[in-house]
Amino acid sequence: MKQINIILILLLIGAVSNAQTPVQIKVDGMSCGFCVNGVEKKFSKSKEVKDLHVDLEKGMVTFNVAKGVKVDKDKYTGLVEKAGYEPRQIMVGDEIKAEGVGFAKQINYTPQPEGIITSTFKVSGNCDMCKKKIETAAKSVKGVKSAVWDKDTKMITVKYDDKKAKLTDIHNKIASVGYDTDKVKGDDKAYDKLHACCQYDRE
Repeated sequence: MKQINIILILLLIGAVSNAQTPVQIKVDGMSCGFCVNGVEKKFSKSKEVKDLHVDLEKGMVTFNVAKGVKVDKDKYTGLVEKAGYEPRQIMVGDEIKAEGVGFAKQINYTPQPEGIITSTFKVSGNCDMCKKKIETAAKSVKGVKSAVWDKDTKMITVKYDDKKAKLTDIHNKIASVGYDTDKVKGDDKAYDKLHACCQYDRE
């Protein structure tokens, strides 16, 4: 009887050791299939990430981490940020089932003040020089708290005070330095003055 119990315990330990660790990240800012592709591209570079699924409707990124690999929350929320989006909640393993487990408790997230809006949209561009110009233009609008443009996905994520700035102001400012957004065409003269490596293919 003892031998049977020992065998069952060993089998249970083996099953646990072979199990992958589930991870769930709530993400703000994704709005289209292009957003999904951008997130998937960032996570695809991590070999330990398995069964990745991006749910656009729920704003959720779920995946499993390969057995024996420690889950690095900062790494995975960082991948979301590099893709140009805002990680709002990350839960690992049993945390996913537990009720009332908040993002603030898990990675010391500080909620955004009331009135701060996060918006993501497309901006054409090619390189790091473009990144600097696009982000600088967006940040120059009064009320904009931050702006991050990803040269791979061509998406910019901006945080702004909606009492001080309008989203159209940010689009117009970026367009004024020669870059097309998904709503406003870049200024032609400013585009012509861009460095050769920055002159992206215009639609």
